[in-house]
Amino acid sequence: MVKESLVKKISKCLGVLALSAVIGSGICYSKEINPKGHKIPDEAQLDKYLGHRYEDLTDKIGGKETRFDYYIVEDPSKDVESIETTIASVNGKVFAYGITTRSNQHDEDGITIGDFYTIYDEDGDGIFETKYSDMETFDKCMEGKFLPDWVLK
Repeated sequence: MVKESLVKKISKCLGVLALSAVIGSGICYSKEINPKGHKIPDEAQLDKYLGHRYEDLTDKIGGKETRFDYYIVEDPSKDVESIETTIASVNGKVFAYGITTRSNQHDEDGITIGDFYTIYDEDGDGIFETKYSDMETFDKCMEGKFLPDWVLK
């Protein structure tokens, strides 16, 4: 397990990158449904495991029930510096993937250009049909306001 301070820095970085991506693109809210499911990361191809942390995000289950696992793929292409993936689960049931892509490019303020989105399995069928591309949903997830009912059963 990685030191908690590193995981906290990564978590904060993911939030900053997400906010930068949303502000930079002008997107306030985006929800995309694909009944066949959005492509999810292949865990076997995630190069580096950075660690995990547990959070208590609901009163419906005692203790710190939500696990966040952090991975990074460094230098996947000449245009992309890294792809950071957060896998969210409760009691081993994966319900979301948070994905941040960092570009090798920077805006006029020197901020890394990137993309952030979250893919959810809303009903527990193993198909990650919903894709959110907004900071509001990310914040709700991190506050426990967006845990699907199926993971709490």
